[in-house]
This record gives sequence, structure tokens and C-alpha cells, in this order.
Amino acid sequence: MENIYAIDEFESVDFEVIEDGQQSTLVIKVAEKPWGPNYFRFGLKIEDDFEGGNRNNLIANHRWTQINKLGAEWTNEISIGSDRYITSEFYQPINYLGNQFVAPRVSFSEENIDFFANERRITEYTLRRADLALDYGYYLRPDTQLRIGAHYDRVDGEPRIGDVSIIPKVNLNQAGVHLNILRDSLDNPYFAKEGFLGQFEYRKELASLGSDLEYDSASLALTKVWTSDDKHTYNIGLEFGSSLSGDIPAYDEFFLGGFGRLSGLQRRELRGDKIALARFMYSRPIEIAVPGSLGLSLETGNAWEDGQGFDLGELRYSGSLFWGFDTPLGAVMLAYGYASQGSRAFHLILGQPFEN
Repeated sequence: MENIYAIDEFESVDFEVIEDGQQSTLVIKVAEKPWGPNYFRFGLKIEDDFEGGNRNNLIANHRWTQINKLGAEWTNEISIGSDRYITSEFYQPINYLGNQFVAPRVSFSEENIDFFANERRITEYTLRRADLALDYGYYLRPDTQLRIGAHYDRVDGEPRIGDVSIIPKVNLNQAGVHLNILRDSLDNPYFAKEGFLGQFEYRKELASLGSDLEYDSASLALTKVWTSDDKHTYNIGLEFGSSLSGDIPAYDEFFLGGFGRLSGLQRRELRGDKIALARFMYSRPIEIAVPGSLGLSLETGNAWEDGQGFDLGELRYSGSLFWGFDTPLGAVMLAYGYASQGSRAFHLILGQPFEN
């Protein structure tokens, strides 16, 4: 019943067992949604650290479902504001079980990336990308998806404000192969009470496919959430990222900073070829004017440059107090973070609680 309802094409799913002598027949009863097959969703994502780093995005999503007998879908999304992008993916199952698919994708984006030194924002870099990708996918289980594919990216970047010597102007091609494994069993995308979220990504740029750069990198992010006594919620997270060979360009480096990812630092304040992060969160519901959750987090991690190892003696420590609640537009989160070496940051977030 859950798997059928998860197709997301039915308003309700029910069943009936019909007894006929010694034979029992299971009858699945479904009521199709009176709307669709085109679905539109709109969202707002706001993030502000009260230190000049803010992002305001209006997001629109369109999904056209059940295009053919195999259940193909076409998804389009556009964002306007601080992060501007448009992306389109055609998801085509290749068997009636729906456990294998191909997915061509195209996207265009423009974003402003901040670079920091000694806790000060010293450079703002504008990065524009045009990406093409083709994936083959397989569902290892209903909540676990594997994708392997090839990509071609056109990258243009230039310093916009500040010290232009930090990262040079670029105009190049990146092409290669990638692997992604995602497992998501969280019961809520914002304030989950139970479940697991894990993602492994591998990316390799190859000159043989037309790339101007050659390097490969891998990352792993794990989150486990559980609740006791229906009110005490615990969240444990681990994250690792590393270059494996070659030099990652500065605009593609791994980063830390922001709520839940060393909360006492500003968003993306730490960058490097390697990162490590461990996080513990505790929250519980509170009943005030607006019902929500009050909680705290403890975090440790750091970023290291090329040639350095994961030096545990250089770990940064951070924590936060936060209050949040769910809305039709997503999570609203207000947090105060403090980090070792005296760094502190406020975070106001509407949308995804924290970004990997």
C-alpha cells in the first residue's frame, strides 16, 4: 500500500479482500487525483547571517507526470534572486518495475560565492555554469537510488567585489563521469522525527572527454534521526569530502560554515580540498504563540588545503541554540551559533534548514 501511494498519482489507496470459497482475492482500490498530471509548486528560500551574507530566492517547480506507459516525468525548476538557475530533467523508466531509468538533464546557473580570510569576507566571485548530464539510475531499494553518468559543463567565473587576486577569472570546460548513491528515509524534509539520510558522491573530470581540468573528488554525508517519548528528537550527522587526485578549482572546493555546519561561522566561511564534520542535535517541541521546536547543536570539523591531511588537532568546535517551526513554504529557523576562537553568527533561514 505504501509503495503504491508513494507513486504520488493517487488521492487515496485502499484494499479489499474478497472471499470466494477457498480462494481469496486481494483488490486494490485507488482514487486518482482530480488534478494533474501537471503540478506546480512555489517556494521561498531566505538565509541571512546578519553580517552581510544573505540569500533571497523565489523558486518555482513544474512536474509533468505519467507522460507515457512507463511513467516518465519531466521536471523543471527555476530560481530567481541571489541564486539564479533553471534546470530541466526528463526521468524515463526503462522497465515496468520502475527500478531502472535514464535521466538526461540540462541546467544554467549564476551564483555569487564569498571568500573569507580571518573571519572577514574579502572577495565575492560570480560563477556562471551551463551543465549537460545523462544518468543511468537503479533503485537498490524503494528509498535508495544509485545514479551513474557523464557530464559536460561550461564554466565562466570572475571576481566581482574585493581582492581579485584570491581567485582568477576562468573560462573553461569541465567534462567527466560521476556516481551518486542516495538513501532517504526521513519522515519529514525539515523537522524529521525518524529516519536516515545518506549520500555518497564521486566526480571525475577527464581530459579525454574534453575537460580543461583533470581531478577527482568524493564526499559522504550521513544523518540519523530518532525520537524518544514522542518529544525528544536526536540528530547525529557525519560528513567527509576530499580530493583524490589533481587540484580542485577554488569555486568547486568543499566548504563548511552556516547553521548545522559549524554554526558559529558564516556560510561557506571555511573552504578546502578536504573537509570533515561531526554534528549532534537535540530538539523538543515547545508550545508558545507559534508551536515549534527548541534545540541545541554541538559540531566539530574543519577544512584543509591540498597536501594536508585530516589533522584532528586543527578541529574547530561550534554549537548553537535554535528555534524553528514548519510552514507551507518550508522550515523557519532562527539560530545563534558560537565557535572556538570567538566566532559567532546569527542565522535566519526560511527553506532548507542547512545545506550540504
